[in-house]
This record gives sequence, C-alpha cells and structure tokens, in this order.
Amino acid sequence: MAFFKRACDADNQGACAELGRAMVLGEGTPKNTTEAVRLLGAACSDDEQKACDLLGMVNRDGLGVPKSAQRAVTFFTNACKAGFQQGCENLGLQYQKGEGVPKDVAKAIGLFNKACDEGVPDGCFDMGEVYERGEGVSKDVERGKTFYRKACDGGLGKACDAARRLGNR
Repeated sequence: MAFFKRACDADNQGACAELGRAMVLGEGTPKNTTEAVRLLGAACSDDEQKACDLLGMVNRDGLGVPKSAQRAVTFFTNACKAGFQQGCENLGLQYQKGEGVPKDVAKAIGLFNKACDEGVPDGCFDMGEVYERGEGVSKDVERGKTFYRKACDGGLGKACDAARRLGNR
C-alpha cells in the first residue's frame, strides 16, 4: 500500500482509486471509509472512472456514507458513459432491481451484455443468470451456461460453480 500512497500523494488518481478501494475493504491497510470516500471523490472528480464506480458501490452499500441508491446510480452512470464497463454492469444491477431507477430489465440486459462483450466477467455472469431464470428473455439454460463459462474463463469463481451446477465445466 505504500506504493499507492506515494503515487496518490504525487497526484496519480489511479493510485488514489486503488488506495481508496483498499481502505474501504481494509485490504493491506486499516479500514478507513471516511478517508477512502475522500480519496475516491477526488479521483472521480478528476475523471478516474474506476473511482466513480467504487463510489457508486460505496453509496449503494452505505460504506462510510449514508446508503443512497440514487447517488450510486449517478456514479455508475458516469463511469459507464465514460467507457468503464464495470460501471455499466453495476448500473445494470440497479436497473434489474429497480434501485435508484425504475426497474427496467431490458435496459439491465443491454448493460450486462455490453459489459460482457467488453470482457467484464460479472456482466457475463449476470447474462447467465438472466438466461437461466428466463428474466426478460426466453429461458435458455444452455445459453445461460455459455455465459457462465465465459465468466468462468474470465476468472469469476462463482460462474465456474454455476456452470458446473448446470452440468458441464
């Protein structure tokens, strides 16, 4: 963490985002959500989209700030519009659940698919769930399994478990 601290002190906003993430989770540094939110806010204001996505998660989950689905949506939207695909996946979850935005499964599916196409394993996992359950699409377990495999190939362990559960992998 010392590397990220030095780089953040030298105004490297990517390093500030990583340091903020570590402080939120307490990974390699003491948990300090107040300082994490400050670092993430400064980095997001400086167009570091990973920081905006992380601020969305912090607001969605109420980590060091009052829980706010609406603020989460704002941060996820900004990250997604700027091309940060994990932000698109997180925004899709908000639409899927109707948290901070009106529920819109079709919009969620579009965001999941976009994230998956751009290499975000979580987006592929979400597509697998959508097809497995038939949520907003015709139920297609085989297609769901294909998405789970793609997420598994991207390193997402729960997707490997889902693919195995459906028989294969």
